[in-house]
Amino acid sequence: MLSLNTSIIHLGLAAGAGAGGFMVNTASTLRYHPWLAAAILTFGLAAGLISFSTGKKRCSKAAKQDI
Repeated sequence: MLSLNTSIIHLGLAAGAGAGGFMVNTASTLRYHPWLAAAILTFGLAAGLISFSTGKKRCSKAAKQDI
């Protein structure tokens, strides 16, 4: 499980570097990098919140079935 976690982290770093390089080549300025970073961060936070909320629902359903 640890190797999967590390692989996902490296995939995220590579995607961020690729997106940053694309922005530099396209915009020729660093003005828009914070906006791209904020959009990616918002997407990641939303994905995490959805994941945690569905995980809690599954755990509570499993706990109720065990009783």
